[in-house]
Amino acid sequence: MPSKAVDLIDGKDLTFVPKDWFAIYLNQKIPLTELSLQVLQRIHSVHPSFVSNLELRTDVWHDPDIDENLPQQHISKLNEILPEFGLYIHGLRKRGYQLARGVPGQKQHKTSYRAYGARASIQALSDWRDANWMIAKATKSLVII
Repeated sequence: MPSKAVDLIDGKDLTFVPKDWFAIYLNQKIPLTELSLQVLQRIHSVHPSFVSNLELRTDVWHDPDIDENLPQQHISKLNEILPEFGLYIHGLRKRGYQLARGVPGQKQHKTSYRAYGARASIQALSDWRDANWMIAKATKSLVII
């Protein structure tokens, strides 16, 4: 059973166009690679349940003995693309993956806030340097603090 933080999509909202390698979610075209499309289709096919890593290796790559990290690499690529369209693939520890709507869990929110904080700090430093440079040009001396 999914946690409260996971908002599962309505499976009918997502359709696939395999010959052109894209999916459509809420009238938005999502361009994908062939393997990423197959991974997403397989996860969607059992929605709202989950797909294990072994099932992905067997059904998408047709070889259960390939590197166990290969499906995770494609999940990571999908999770770089899908949030732009309001989706992501939620990993269930030791169980598999399922399709969800929205933004990944709390941990990712904190990370993104930290990234915004760092970006804001860098911007503030840059603004300070620019202001200091403008003062130096105006007064013909550099102010160092």
